[in-house]
Amino acid sequence: MARAFAEERDIPFRLLVDPELTAYRTLDLRRSLGSAMSLGALRAGVRAYRSGYRQGVTQGDPLQQGGVLVLARGGEVVFLQRSEHAGDHPAEAEILDASRRAAALSIGRQRRASGS
Repeated sequence: MARAFAEERDIPFRLLVDPELTAYRTLDLRRSLGSAMSLGALRAGVRAYRSGYRQGVTQGDPLQQGGVLVLARGGEVVFLQRSEHAGDHPAEAEILDASRRAAALSIGRQRRASGS
């Protein structure tokens, strides 16, 4: 499933997958019919459709909602967003900002550890 996803989208880096959904449970990400079929999910679907996106074949657990997790080196959580419903995603700018903060924290720790 992940290999086909990466090949279809020409993703040049390694993808990490969690077919047992262990990370989802650990992060307490939503899984329910209500979150998959909510008014918010419907609105997000209409918005996506109007933007030209089309739902492909559902893979995995259709009731499982996702989220975004950004960690700094050492495992410090810099950003965690739990999707309330299908289509609930943070702004790209938020994710990029969190990634920059995580990188800065990681570089700072690395410098302190090396005595620089």
